[in-house]
Amino acid sequence: MIKAYIDFWKRAFDFRGRSTRPDFWWTYLVNVIIMTILVVFCILIPLFSNVDFNDPALLNNPAELRQLIMGYAWPVMLFGLIELIP
Repeated sequence: MIKAYIDFWKRAFDFRGRSTRPDFWWTYLVNVIIMTILVVFCILIPLFSNVDFNDPALLNNPAELRQLIMGYAWPVMLFGLIELIP
């Protein structure tokens, strides 16, 4: 599994040859696991921080709510963009 994932990143722009079906699915599985871990942490960090989600001022202000979400969701977006390159 780890070898398939390392090969995925090493051979990202090598257009000669083919990848095997198990290599594709192992890489897909590892990417899903990494993305799931990132999403869970990006959801749990604000819940255990000192952010008051019951504050009506926060919930009624879309700009502040968007800023809060983007502040914690940047690892997920960054990994998603990096993952799209290969």
